[in-house]
Amino acid sequence: MDTDLQNVNKVREADDEIDLMEVLSILVARWKLLAVFAVVGLFGGVVCMNWIRPQYQSDAMLQVDLEGSKAGLAIGDMGALLDMPSPSDAEIELMKSRMVLSKVVEEEHLCYSAVPTGVLDRLFHREGRMDLQLFDTPEAAVGKKEKWSAEVIDSLHFALLNGRGESIIRGRTGELYKVPYEGDTVRFSVLRIKARPGQRFLLSETDSLLAERALAEHLDVSEKGKKTGVIQLTYKNQYPDKAAAVLNAVANAYVRQNVEMHSAEAEKTLTFLESQLPALRMKLDSSEQKLTAYRYSVGSVDLSSEARMVLEKQVDLQKQLLALEQQKKEQSKLFTPDHPTIQTIDQQEAQIRTEMNKVGASTKELPLTQQEVMRLKGDVALNDTLYTTVLNNIQQLRIVRAGQVGSARIVDHASLEVLPVSPRRTLIFAGFFAGALLLGCGLVFLLRLGSSRGEKCSSEIEKETGVSVYAKVPEAKKNDPDELADEAVRTLRTALEFSCTDRNMKVLMVTGLIPSVGKSYISKRLSVLFGQTNKKVLLIDADLRKGKLRSRRESGLSEVLYGHAAVKDVLHSLKDCPNVMILGAGSVPSNPAELLGSDVFRQVVNEVKSQFDLVIIDTPPLLLVTDPQWVARLADFRLIVLRYGAHDIDAIREGLRMLELTGKCPTAFVMNRCVYEGGRGSYQYGYGYRYGYGHYGYGTGHRQYHDDGTKKNSQCT
Repeated sequence: MDTDLQNVNKVREADDEIDLMEVLSILVARWKLLAVFAVVGLFGGVVCMNWIRPQYQSDAMLQVDLEGSKAGLAIGDMGALLDMPSPSDAEIELMKSRMVLSKVVEEEHLCYSAVPTGVLDRLFHREGRMDLQLFDTPEAAVGKKEKWSAEVIDSLHFALLNGRGESIIRGRTGELYKVPYEGDTVRFSVLRIKARPGQRFLLSETDSLLAERALAEHLDVSEKGKKTGVIQLTYKNQYPDKAAAVLNAVANAYVRQNVEMHSAEAEKTLTFLESQLPALRMKLDSSEQKLTAYRYSVGSVDLSSEARMVLEKQVDLQKQLLALEQQKKEQSKLFTPDHPTIQTIDQQEAQIRTEMNKVGASTKELPLTQQEVMRLKGDVALNDTLYTTVLNNIQQLRIVRAGQVGSARIVDHASLEVLPVSPRRTLIFAGFFAGALLLGCGLVFLLRLGSSRGEKCSSEIEKETGVSVYAKVPEAKKNDPDELADEAVRTLRTALEFSCTDRNMKVLMVTGLIPSVGKSYISKRLSVLFGQTNKKVLLIDADLRKGKLRSRRESGLSEVLYGHAAVKDVLHSLKDCPNVMILGAGSVPSNPAELLGSDVFRQVVNEVKSQFDLVIIDTPPLLLVTDPQWVARLADFRLIVLRYGAHDIDAIREGLRMLELTGKCPTAFVMNRCVYEGGRGSYQYGYGYRYGYGHYGYGTGHRQYHDDGTKKNSQCT
């Protein structure tokens, strides 16, 4: 027992394995479905690659002076490890700031857009172009969310239409129009038109802040290399000239603000120095006047050579002290008083003051008149030095302001691109095609997974139930008697002859577990094939609920069981096969199960057994009603028709259990409507016979139909 269980588990594990050839066979079996998806993918790819508007990418290059960040340059690649920002990062952020982009949005009129309409025009690349210079709608129209449009009259003229399609303005390109509209004013101007007459454009106005954000999102700014200071800008647009114009506007706006920033610093310093110049001039004049007045009061005073040397030294020390004070002010902006640089300047100042004290002490030995003259001349020399230095700085700042170029320059301006960068039509086409095929393959395997819940392997059914499968009948094609389905039914007939004829079994019961398994088809074909062997065959339709062999003008089994007709009066021969007689179901009774379980039905079966070589009884589905169980007690052989892949093993066992309740009797399976699905263990044929279990109304007024759905005549065929 354990060995058998292990073998079954090994078989199931082998069935779960899928190799490449099995996958290919599954897909080949569904090639028509895959072909449909392939065609859809090809069509979708063509539509998509033509629907997407082309995008042209333009690029420009700038260079930013990195002087003043030499510490960062010296660190080099270690800056990335130390998380130190690149000197160019700040400039990149400035390029994408609103300070720069707001001027670009205004200059290039990016707040206004005119989008061409027309599906076919877009698919066949016949869209025109309209560039707006101004589009200012009144508040009332904005509140109503009206969709304004413009229609092209010719290459120079247009018509502005409101949301209701009314013409508001008929104008010319390059002109500014102001028209009253609903208590407000519409301002509109078209820069240029490149479109055929009659084409329409959908107009829109975007808030300047949103336009700036959209521009920043589509503007790509990056540094080429590491610490190079070379910055590349790229921008995409559906028009190549527009892409280049926007990018050049960004570069020019950035360079302009960079120059203005440096010029502003020089301007502030110049303004301060010019404001200090009059005071310095007054101090110089005052010191000169004091010297002149003193000389006039005391007369001419000659200084000795020693006094002149002392005076020159004092003046020189004053200049040094003044330079150190200026340097200390500049360094105090960057460093704290405890910084070594500031402390060094303080030490130098202390040394100079000490030296000045020594020089001042030596002048006390001179006569008082010479001391006073030396003091006054020192003041004149110091004020003259201050005044001259400020004048020189002012002159230098004026030169810098006049020739200021900033720390950035444009290396390469944006130029018109010839080829678009997107869409990549080949990639889109291949992607749609591959995606459609993958979707189709997924659907194929999904369908296979959904249909694989029922049993499809005859050997598995035989192992699980111990009942033999006599035949596997593929799906049958209509109106084709020579098909493989008939050959499979002939195989079934041969197996039944060995099982029934040799044992003198005359009553063959044909049933199914559920509707639409094809049991009536198997019953009919078996009747014909047995009749062709010169056997007298009777086919009884015991499906009193939904019988297939009934007509409005016919009586049948129901009438016989009610005692309203005799068997011989309701029998009909099968057309083209006189050896086969048919006993139809008749009218629908109110108690079909009771009629089939009555002694009358037993007597009918015994009566026809003596008149025919074989009696085939077609019954209702076994798992739905109890009628087949009443028929099964009178049958010599039971044939259960299973639909391929429609029943799990538990349902099959339940059907067998219900039949076993009526007593032991030889039983066999036939698998019907088998379909080749590809893969290991799949049935190798694929035919399209459409046969379903069903009926067409209740009561005595039932219609009879051929297997192909056409209405039958009053005679059973």
